[in-house]
Amino acid sequence: MSLQDALDAALESVPDCKVVGYIDISSGLVLRKAVETPVAQEILDRIASVASALWQGTQLPGFVAEQLKLSEPSDGLFLLAAPRQTYLFAQSPKHEEHAICFRCGTDIKAAELFKAAKPAIKAISNAF
Repeated sequence: MSLQDALDAALESVPDCKVVGYIDISSGLVLRKAVETPVAQEILDRIASVASALWQGTQLPGFVAEQLKLSEPSDGLFLLAAPRQTYLFAQSPKHEEHAICFRCGTDIKAAELFKAAKPAIKAISNAF
């Protein structure tokens, strides 16, 4: 399975998912993405900068630190709760320099998001 196929499958399998991004942590770039509808480049850049900050130990961007709730509910997973979106960040199990981000609506509960995302994270990591 190609990386794009794995991202597309994750977008379909994770409930209320709008964007799945595959991110290079060191450069802060989204390498590949699957989207439900077009997304502004600024949103992708923000997602990548948050992923980089989470795993490089740098300061989180101001919009995260001031406005959103960040929690680490599970090993290597970070959940960001925003007023209109929920973000799940996971480090790739096979490629420590890469992260996977799921941007979902607020209808999905954290436990449901984790359960749906775990197999998708594995498939995306294996596809790279």
